[in-house]
Amino acid sequence: VCDHFVDQVNRGENYDELVDSFRYIEEANRSFVDVYGAINSDKAVAVLQRIEQSVETVRSALHVQREDFDRNAAIELAASITNLTEQLELATKQWLANDSQSFSSACRQETATLASQAAAIHNDLVRGVPVAQLQREIDDTYEHWRTAYKYLVKCQTDDRPILGRLSGRLTPALVELRTMISQSSPEQTAMRPVRR
Repeated sequence: VCDHFVDQVNRGENYDELVDSFRYIEEANRSFVDVYGAINSDKAVAVLQRIEQSVETVRSALHVQREDFDRNAAIELAASITNLTEQLELATKQWLANDSQSFSSACRQETATLASQAAAIHNDLVRGVPVAQLQREIDDTYEHWRTAYKYLVKCQTDDRPILGRLSGRLTPALVELRTMISQSSPEQTAMRPVRR
């Protein structure tokens, strides 16, 4: 992964590509430390510290935040949330197609926005965007979910059980992702460098 990163730097790859490659270095370094961190050797500890310092230097040069939360777990959870919101959007359309309400348009809009924002969060997690940006996105998405939910609980048709099941799975997933993101330390978030 280090050789690949060096090749990308030498080829002048764009910033996003370099950050993606750097994330693989971070992941490989964590795995390396997990395997060799317990070795009872002063020389080994010194080497591991030098490697960590080198990773920190590259992180600083790229203006990339330190990963203090499990991004891979967050990516998996965000993918699940995206799937749930897409199913919810379809179930909502089916309900309102058969049982028009005064709030039908607003409800459809909220569930569509919810699905769109969930997909955007998943994509941003994969791209490695800063946690501060993810915090704003998940907070906004959660507020759209609260608004949509106020409409969905008014369903009194045969669509109620499926809407209930999807809501029952979506709420804790959103809360969990929001918690994961908010627990990451905000002072470790760095802005991307300005391109000229």
